[in-house]
Amino acid sequence: MLVGTDSWRTWQEHGLIIHTDQADTTNLARSLAQEAHDTILSADAVIIGVREQAEAFSGSTRRLAKLQEMIDSEVGALPNVEAIDVLNSAGRCLLSSGGRPGACTDDHDRRLYDFHESHTDRGVHVGDPVRGNDGGHWFVTVSRRLDDDHGAFAGIVVAKISIDRLQAFYKTFNVGPGGSVALFSTAGIMIARQPPAPSRIGTSFAQSTMFRDSLPRSPAGSFQYFASTDKVWRVASYRQLEHYPLVVVVSHALADVLASWRLDAFTHCLISLVAAAALLSVSSRFARQVESRQEAERRYRLLADSSSDAIISSDCRGVCEYVSPAFSRLTGWRGADTQHAASGQLVHPEDRSRYLAALGGLCGRGPETTTCFRYQCKDGSYLWVEACMRSVANLSGSGVSIVSNVRDISERKRVEDELAVLNQKLAHQASTDPLTGLSNRRRLDEAINQECRRAFRDVTELSFVMIDVDYFKAFNDRYGHQEGDACLRLVADIVAALARRPGDVVARYGGEELALLLPATSLAGAAALAKEICEAVRDRALEHLGNPDAGVVTVSAGVSTFDMQRTDIEASIKDFVGAADAALYKAKRLGRNCAVDENGLQIRWAA
Repeated sequence: MLVGTDSWRTWQEHGLIIHTDQADTTNLARSLAQEAHDTILSADAVIIGVREQAEAFSGSTRRLAKLQEMIDSEVGALPNVEAIDVLNSAGRCLLSSGGRPGACTDDHDRRLYDFHESHTDRGVHVGDPVRGNDGGHWFVTVSRRLDDDHGAFAGIVVAKISIDRLQAFYKTFNVGPGGSVALFSTAGIMIARQPPAPSRIGTSFAQSTMFRDSLPRSPAGSFQYFASTDKVWRVASYRQLEHYPLVVVVSHALADVLASWRLDAFTHCLISLVAAAALLSVSSRFARQVESRQEAERRYRLLADSSSDAIISSDCRGVCEYVSPAFSRLTGWRGADTQHAASGQLVHPEDRSRYLAALGGLCGRGPETTTCFRYQCKDGSYLWVEACMRSVANLSGSGVSIVSNVRDISERKRVEDELAVLNQKLAHQASTDPLTGLSNRRRLDEAINQECRRAFRDVTELSFVMIDVDYFKAFNDRYGHQEGDACLRLVADIVAALARRPGDVVARYGGEELALLLPATSLAGAAALAKEICEAVRDRALEHLGNPDAGVVTVSAGVSTFDMQRTDIEASIKDFVGAADAALYKAKRLGRNCAVDENGLQIRWAA
């Protein structure tokens, strides 16, 4: 079975490797087809430009010289174009790149001349490969027909693309020792090949499998074939150019493609045989291992029964299947009492949903989890326990069992609760001013930062009021610091009573200054509240003979609103507080016992 499975897998890999190689050759054929298309398209674009100039030629020597310069420049810019020639209606050379004398009198130029003279189509024509004047270099022609003003044949423009340069470009691609890259016309004429095959250039392969069967059905595809040129089986892919009658063929030698597979297949076969022999040896030890496992299970049962932590095994409904003796010591329940009872029934109602959620997650084969809950003891009391729960395959193998290690954490919970109360008390003390009972400066700064960012994000209004007791130093000097503290507490109580909303933050800013942060409040609303605070403090008529203006304790207030239009939120927060502070000092300069908003508007009332 092992050898057969491995052999089947190895044969599957054989097909997969060939399929992967076909994908590689397909991608390379697509890239080379695009490169050939771009080369011909570039040459054709130059031909069109030259044709427009040549058809507009009026016999001017100066115009002819400019056209010659244009041809020379374009040939220099196209690396694969060897030459561009212009023939007139008589078939004689009118212009040639580089000023090559007699370059237009070759037989192939005459064949192109005859073709375009007999075809009125002005489209591009890609010719078969031809040799140059030196008899050694090959090139392929791209040409278009010239017409006179009356639409009659007036000559041709032909670009000659170097096949040697195409083959040099193909050489840059690694197709393996037995691979090849070739360019054909759709008629089956070989134009270029790498590795080079000079004797095959211009030869027709129209009767080959690709041109006879594959290409007529699809412009792109993959196939395997036996190459008669070098007697090699190949895996090949072809791609026809989108607008031109040319086909790129990329092939890899099948022996190269399967070289690594053959080595891998031999290795796998050897490993399978060795593994089969090893399996026979291992199976002889199976009975001894079964006996050893049974002994191990007896040891594990001894550990479970002797552990100080209770061990519970239950199904996914929470019905207990096994409880260790330690469970009875913790809860007073015997194993028989809970053998068929759902363990969730004995969990405190407030903790039951958390326990059942952990149980359900494990039944879905979730990860190991630890949860804490209160478990009802036999005497009716509740015991805080910590259960480390994990899912394991049950003995029948048809489902899962939940194994829980349960330990008493009552003392730990008592310490945690005491620490929570202490931390809450410390947190309150850390954010409360001890004199006034208001929030302190630290809590205020946190609230300002939080509310400003919320107002910036949600585009809601936010206002800030700074309050200062007038002539407070004089009050302390006259009545003493204890009375000064009582005065501050009185003012703080008044401000806290008027800031009725849960979101409002009243804080001692520092010294005799208080602050009021008002979310969802406009500047006008905050100013009205500031006026109300000033009136309420004055109306309490707390004697202050050091206040020359009123004779009672009064306060001044500055009001600002948060600017949500600015992009720099840090600067906006700073200016938000600064604007209220500046408005407060303006209220001081205007005579105190009043409120001033950030726009300098004073809010006063009749004394």
